[in-house]
Amino acid sequence: VYKYRNAAKELHEYLADEGAINAGIAEDTYQKLLFEQATGVSMLALVNSFSYSLIKSRLVMLTKIRSSKVAKARMLMALPIVMVLLVVFACNKSNQSEVQNTDPVLRSVLDKAGNKTEEVVFFEVDNMPQFEGGDSALRDFIASHVKYPKEAKEDGIQGRVFVQFVVSKNGKVEQVKVVRGVHDLLDKEALRVISALPDWKPGMKNGKCVTVSFTVPINFQLD
Repeated sequence: VYKYRNAAKELHEYLADEGAINAGIAEDTYQKLLFEQATGVSMLALVNSFSYSLIKSRLVMLTKIRSSKVAKARMLMALPIVMVLLVVFACNKSNQSEVQNTDPVLRSVLDKAGNKTEEVVFFEVDNMPQFEGGDSALRDFIASHVKYPKEAKEDGIQGRVFVQFVVSKNGKVEQVKVVRGVHDLLDKEALRVISALPDWKPGMKNGKCVTVSFTVPINFQLD
């Protein structure tokens, strides 16, 4: 990706130069302008280190800029690079939205009479649910209860598992699920630990206890 980014940047500079020349600027005048802008000195003060810079490549390319076939070929070569970058960024954005959703949703629950009803699940509220002892206590609980699966250790399996759950208006930890897993062995252990969490202080919105969704990462890393 680093090389692709540099190649795309270089191509962009070439196209900008071509546009300037096609607009009617004299090639020799434009070359002098590029050099003086990059170095702060005139063309007469050319130094050895400059011979490997992008500016030199642009100056050389200016002498070939009227070749439409070269320009078109470079554009065609850049298209696959652009497509790859778009796919990579789109996948990253999709993964983030999957783990960090913030829009309230509905879930089905049973009321005291045993009838199904719908309950709003929030992701952000006025007062978020609190684990007894705070975030540091939550991290300590997870660290002390995680048991690295023996088979996963032997096979060198490691990574970060993202577990989503809700803290109900009664403070109960419910609907535990993996939203981004690594391996079945690690995923199951992460689910076990989160399912064992004790009751929380429920979240508050507009002065009322509400159900709130959480996503917690559990890192499995071998020494």
